[in-house]
Formats: sequence, structure tokens, C-alpha cells
Amino acid sequence: MRSYAVCFGMPDGAAPELPAGVLADFLTALQTLLYRLTREAADQAGLGRAVRPVELSSGAHVSWSEAGTLLVKVGDPDALEIDPLADATDAAFAIVLDAITLNTRPPHLTNPVADAVDGLIRVLLDLGRPVAIVLPDGQVATCDPAEIRRDPWQQTRLEPARIGTVTGRLEMVDLRSRRCRIRDPLGQAYDVSDLGNPSEAARLVGEQVAVSGVVQEGTGTQHHRIEEAHVIPLPARQPAAQQILRPAADQLDLTDDEWRTFLAAHRDDL
Repeated sequence: MRSYAVCFGMPDGAAPELPAGVLADFLTALQTLLYRLTREAADQAGLGRAVRPVELSSGAHVSWSEAGTLLVKVGDPDALEIDPLADATDAAFAIVLDAITLNTRPPHLTNPVADAVDGLIRVLLDLGRPVAIVLPDGQVATCDPAEIRRDPWQQTRLEPARIGTVTGRLEMVDLRSRRCRIRDPLGQAYDVSDLGNPSEAARLVGEQVAVSGVVQEGTGTQHHRIEEAHVIPLPARQPAAQQILRPAADQLDLTDDEWRTFLAAHRDDL
């Protein structure tokens, strides 16, 4: 395993108080970036499920090493001390950190990695304080929210985009990032970003909904995407039994003479 240090320290050396939610988001964003960089290093770019060795190689465990400094241990504890996959991931991470400070996206960077970088920058902006990341070889990258931007890392569209609506089951909503995911009746997943009504959407998780926005079809193993989206519930379908059943007719109250007349008229039908 290799170790990264993440320093949130104050200028006077005091330990900072960090919002728990933002710190959790930072760790999630960091883990996501490491995971996707590891996939790239293993020539498994995309958003499908990775094989177990890649998952182990990108796994992170954290502890506080000193006031304001997180120690992040990454990798498979059972892997060899010399691990080409880990070395390639660390080299790619160093390139990404340098690119973040320069606000320049490397031309070879894939959309899944760029999306993970954008997520990390969003959390760094939420933290509102410079964060220094020390790599295993001692290199230090300082990310200052006053100087870094998200726009260089926004998705590049490889396929034409269109305004459209997708219907299906709403699987999850992230209120903080204003993202959600919908799965259509064919089982295709759509990653939704820039959600216009996240609070309303959160109450519809598990329900059938319609999502309208800028639709971009995914390529390869990438999910389809919907940007600048809005979620509305679909009308609930009436259960089939309620569609078939109707109220029973009023009971007939016939006299004996009326019954005899009825039976005589329908004798041939009996």
C-alpha cells in the first residue's frame, strides 16, 4: 500500500473544524478519482464494474496522522511491494493534480476521469480553504479554491446532444451535488446532472418519473447523460383489478308472476 497525506491545516498550525458532510464528500470524491485512474491504468476505462483486483488496488483507508492532516492509504495490502498498476495510478494522479492547479485539462484525459476531477474540485470549493496533497514520492500539490475552476473539466460531448424526456424509475438523488440516476424500462441507466429541483426529486426515489433536459447518448460502457434536468412524477397507474372490476348491478326484486313471464320468454334459451 502507498500513502498520501491531505493537509487541511490552518496557517497558525491549529487543527481546523471541517463540516462533516463536506469532509465525507471530499473522501468520496477522492476515492472516486483514484478508482477511475486505476481503471485507466489497467486499460479498463469506462463506467462498468471493474474486476476485483482493480477494486482492491484503488481502495482507500484513512486516519488522522496529526492535527489537520489525513493519512490516506491506498491499495491492496496483499499486493507485491512493486506494483506496476499502483505506480501508473500514482503517476496519473500527479498529472491530474498538476492540471487542477493550472486549470488545464490534459487532452488525453477521458470523460469518466474528468467527471471525477470535476467532483473533487466542487468539494474543494465547498471547503473554501487551501488543501495540500502530498503524493507517495513527496511531491506536493496545493489546491487553492480561490484559483481553481471547474469549467475546464466539464464533459466534452462526443455524440450529438438533444433536448428530450426520459421516463423510468428514479434510483437515487444526491441533494448536495444536484445529481440523480434514472433507469428506463429497457434497463438503461441515465446519469442526471444540474438537477433543477433536487428536493422535490428526492421525495420521488423509487417512483416512476419523467426527466427532461439535454440528453447525451453514452458511448461504449459510459452511461447516458441528462444535463440541466427537471424531474416530475408520472401519474400512478390504476391497478389492473380496479380496471377490470366494476360495481355490481342492483339486485333484481321480481314478483312470482314476473319470474314466470321471464322464464316463459326465455324457455328456448334454457
